[in-house]
Amino acid sequence: MNESRPTFDQLRNLLQQLGFEETLVPREFISFRHEASGTDFFLPVHRSNQHVAPHHLAMFRMQLDAKGLMDADEFDRRIASAVLGQTA
Repeated sequence: MNESRPTFDQLRNLLQQLGFEETLVPREFISFRHEASGTDFFLPVHRSNQHVAPHHLAMFRMQLDAKGLMDADEFDRRIASAVLGQTA
């Protein structure tokens, strides 16, 4: 059900708030890098309004928690808030 998943733009905004920098490799992938923690994420190119796949959300949730950048429960709360159109 797409309504329960954030759009790529909502996920991008969350990552930018955490200090990630985005790099686009046209027609290939988008990378998000958090220099201070050495954390890198790579995703296929998405349109801003395209919903993020559940397995990608799980990857972000697990890695952000493991790197100490955001607790998994806080990630869930922020994603739910974004989906509902609220500010976190």
